[in-house]
Amino acid sequence: MKHISLKNKYEVLAPAGSYQCMVAAFNAGADAVYVGGRAFGARAFAGNFNDEELLKAIDYAHIRGKKLFLTVNTLLKDSEIEEQLYDYIKTFYEAGLDAVIVQDFGVLEFIYKNFPNMDIHASTQMTVTGSSFAKKLKEYGVTRIVPARELSISEIKDIYEKTNLEIETFVHGALCYSYSGQCLFSSIIGGRSGNRGRCAQPCRLPYDIIFDNKTIQKEYPLSPKDLCTLSILPDILEAGIYSLKIEGRMKKPEYVASVVAMYRKYVDLYVEHGRAGYIVNADDIKLLKEIYNRGGFTDGYFKKHNSKDIMSLDRPNHMGIPVAKILSYNKKNGIIRAKALENIDKSDVLEIFTKTDDNVYVSSVNVSKNDEFTIKDKLYNIGEQTYIMRTRNNLLIKSIEDKYLSDKAESKVYIGGNVTISQGSPIYVSFWSGDVSVTVEGTKPDAATNRPLTLDDVRKQFLKTGGTDFIVDENDFSVSVDDGLFVTVGELNSLRRSALEQLKVLLLKIYKRECINKVFAKDDMMMSLKAGKRPIITALATTLEQFNTLVNNDKVSVIYAESDINNCLSNKDLLEDSWLSIIDTSHNHNKEIYMALPYIARNQLKELVMNNLNFFKGNQLDGYLFRNLEEVALFDELSIDKKKIVFDNHIYSFNKHSINFLNRYNPYLTTASYELNNHELMELCNDKTEICIYGHIPVMITAGCIKKSYDRCNKKSEKTILKDRMANDFTVINNCNYCYNIIYNSKPLKLYDILDKSNKIVPAAYRYNFTIESESEVSDILNGYDLKDFTRGHFKRGVD
Repeated sequence: MKHISLKNKYEVLAPAGSYQCMVAAFNAGADAVYVGGRAFGARAFAGNFNDEELLKAIDYAHIRGKKLFLTVNTLLKDSEIEEQLYDYIKTFYEAGLDAVIVQDFGVLEFIYKNFPNMDIHASTQMTVTGSSFAKKLKEYGVTRIVPARELSISEIKDIYEKTNLEIETFVHGALCYSYSGQCLFSSIIGGRSGNRGRCAQPCRLPYDIIFDNKTIQKEYPLSPKDLCTLSILPDILEAGIYSLKIEGRMKKPEYVASVVAMYRKYVDLYVEHGRAGYIVNADDIKLLKEIYNRGGFTDGYFKKHNSKDIMSLDRPNHMGIPVAKILSYNKKNGIIRAKALENIDKSDVLEIFTKTDDNVYVSSVNVSKNDEFTIKDKLYNIGEQTYIMRTRNNLLIKSIEDKYLSDKAESKVYIGGNVTISQGSPIYVSFWSGDVSVTVEGTKPDAATNRPLTLDDVRKQFLKTGGTDFIVDENDFSVSVDDGLFVTVGELNSLRRSALEQLKVLLLKIYKRECINKVFAKDDMMMSLKAGKRPIITALATTLEQFNTLVNNDKVSVIYAESDINNCLSNKDLLEDSWLSIIDTSHNHNKEIYMALPYIARNQLKELVMNNLNFFKGNQLDGYLFRNLEEVALFDELSIDKKKIVFDNHIYSFNKHSINFLNRYNPYLTTASYELNNHELMELCNDKTEICIYGHIPVMITAGCIKKSYDRCNKKSEKTILKDRMANDFTVINNCNYCYNIIYNSKPLKLYDILDKSNKIVPAAYRYNFTIESESEVSDILNGYDLKDFTRGHFKRGVD
């Protein structure tokens, strides 16, 4: 099976949750696959590869001129980095592993120092949103950026043009509602951390949505449609995006094969005919929907910042396609009469979706398009549903399996060859692939006593390459045999096997590497505070009322105020009119004041900084609370004095290696991750550590907007409530100034009553995060109010 080689153009990158999925992906035309091994991957519940399979897979890819990338895209604990990571990667590195995909800053630096000749890809879990931080990542060996999925085409193009790094973006499959790497929802409510590859997908569950005390019941407000970008593929390719990534390491081989084949087809179409000749066939979109779709398809955030069209509010899983129209329903006898819109085959799976249930049927007969048929069932809530959907098309699945998953479909490497059998000389067999060739020598042939050897005899034996990675190109294969000679079939077969094996060894040899001795980065962690020294108290103010309470509280010495506190960004003169007063008030009360920058740094922040550059370069702030490293890098580019740097807990300091990485920026404080337990905090705590001891944890930072999804956008930052099945209320604040939503945990974290009494964990600072609290609640909590409904977070349990 041959495909156009686009090595220097674009890459179709496929998911492979199993060895079979990898083979299917390459058969369908993928240029590369990304896989998970036995550890450290963001899909811990995929099939994944054991070590033996992974080594075999690396060779399988390379012999075909393909690439294989390994996911190491989770946060790692110190013991995992120090005791497991080197040995885990070493064998695959030596075998020629092409790249690792990384989230953790400590892991990034460790791999850069220990495996210098291997590419590193910055995972979408790093939440790269701009070129400033992307440039910094180049210093640590990053060769490819997988930016946040929420970026527009123009933002991605800007990263490419300013860094010249390879850009990889998701083009098909499931979307996360949260910015990847900025989601703690599954972790906080259920103990299964997405940052550790164990996400339980609470975004796919139903919630009641409460607007202004009015409830919309049982919707899926956090469940996006599946991504499909075929319609805008020319725009994506022309933005400088090199690798087209298909999501789906949890998906079946037939899904992987069909989606890869479709993107292979349309990438090749664009390369051959350009934009003018690029037309997407509607039947191809329908085929992809049959394989899997959630409420239809969306082209995601490439063209829009957020939209109701991105969401699948009615259904969180596969919807199939409509295959029949309901003509009538007799509620008394339960007879549904319908007309087929497509051919329906026996054993196809059909469904009727209602508000209360999904009704599943397996077709017992074949039905031709336009024929009428009946289904008998008691549907008490059929409502407005007028279509019967097909969620499994068995003929389609069978055709995909035959085309891409059968033995005859397996992709082979075409090779040339030559066999020379001459009287009085050894037999010579040569095979070649590209510039790589091998020649093996056999014995001298005997004189024939009966039937002499013929050209056809030799060709027949040397074209038998089944069970190998090769297929002989008959147009590049020659045989020369002198008359009257005899060679046993066994010897011909032995020579063929030997030559093919040696060719394979030579083809793979160019990928092999040698490891260096294990290297650890310099340990820049500070010492733990001496017992008896009291941590300072810091507090975050989200509203002006909270700020006014904090400046008058003697307990608090440092205030972090949100940059858009009380929606002041709506005032174009914000920094002169609002922030100078905040700074003066803080200093008059002997408080240090820090500006808390947004959780996500995109164009809104860049415009704010550029429009107020004089303020940022001349203000009397004591420092900044940074939520992401794009902000830090942007300040460096603009030569803005960062003063005292505080890293928030969304810049993960999950292990001492990531802390050492962050210490390169000389932070005043680094806020500990919410996912650390008390023992881990004890190990990592030092004289730059800040620990949050109170606050509603932000469990999601989202580009999607709940209000906009329900046509309630009024450009005002307001509160919405999500109520889950356990009657827990999650507050959603839509931040219109930076255009993202924050979803807060239903219960506040409370550690101030136990940490303040601890003599084992002594950080530099304790922080109170005030977000949705009133003035009186702020005072009560600072005074040690005995909360009844709270969570200890991960303080006792930690994450696996």
